[in-house]
Amino acid sequence: YPDRKFPAVIRTLRYGSAGVGSILRKSAVALVVWFVFLAGDRVLEFRPVAPGDFVLPLPRKPSVAVLPFEKIGDNPAQADLAEGITEGITEALSIMSEMFVIAPGTTIHLETPVNLPKAAKELGVRYLLLGSVQWSSDQVRVSARLIDAVQAQQIWGARYDREIKEIFQVQDEITQEIVTALQVKVTEGEQERIAYQHGTHNLEAWMLAGNALKLLRHLTREDNIRARGLYRRATLIDPEFSGAWAGLAWTYFIDARFGWSVAPEESLARATEYAVKAIKLDPNRPRTYAILGNLSLIKGDHDKAIALLERGVELSPNGADVVALLGLGLTYTGEYQRAISLIESAMRLSPYYPTWYRWSLG
Repeated sequence: YPDRKFPAVIRTLRYGSAGVGSILRKSAVALVVWFVFLAGDRVLEFRPVAPGDFVLPLPRKPSVAVLPFEKIGDNPAQADLAEGITEGITEALSIMSEMFVIAPGTTIHLETPVNLPKAAKELGVRYLLLGSVQWSSDQVRVSARLIDAVQAQQIWGARYDREIKEIFQVQDEITQEIVTALQVKVTEGEQERIAYQHGTHNLEAWMLAGNALKLLRHLTREDNIRARGLYRRATLIDPEFSGAWAGLAWTYFIDARFGWSVAPEESLARATEYAVKAIKLDPNRPRTYAILGNLSLIKGDHDKAIALLERGVELSPNGADVVALLGLGLTYTGEYQRAISLIESAMRLSPYYPTWYRWSLG
């Protein structure tokens, strides 16, 4: 029942006869509680979380964590699709300046099955988005639910049965529904960037880039090489895919930065070439500004570096990595207090943050 019209049933029963009405009201309430938290074929147990129970204080803005979407079925590619949807919706919501959105790199560390009250308390968010994905042949079913942890109630839910080629449209619709349900004000620029944030309409290229990003975040030499191969395949499939070119640039920058390259100058030159190509294809991608900022920083052009990193944060105020990279950049320009504030903000956006956040703070 995606439309969730149970309150109408309660109103009807409320004004029935006193004796029968009382019994029916209690039964109806129990039925509503049982149905409202259905996820797939299982019932979600959920209790209200008092404001004082949150480990981290609730932000003043509507705060959301997109929990990892559950894969249903035996299709081996479903796990990658579920992770891609989780990341895609999170990135789209991160564009919103009037929201607080937990980084996807954090939610993957939660225990499964996720204990919803515990997740809300530990992440310090009021709202949790959870869902599932079932992909069979050229058809896909995506279910999504938005839970209010304080009220212990579902405030929106829907199921989408579509062709797999429409998966990007489904993500955009879910993002829009969340924004509407939380009554978030969206600027014209933010609305436009949401529509283009996928960067490609080629499912294979998009999934390759998603897998590459996971490997890139490991910050190991072996996984960096593997990520490069996946990004390169994505650019061959869709040469207009800005995100894949930016990811490719990151692999060469990381190679030089960590001393893994036998020719660091050549690696930096390639990183610059691919980053410039990415920004020309899409001038609104935050991670591209982050890589260009880091390239300027390593060349000693601090003013340009900070301007580029600032632009990245402007485009994705909830992008934990982009915020942390600006903080790291400011440590090289002597703006230490602001650097500390930004890195701590990144840690709040990603409570299970990568170790390089703490290194940067140190």
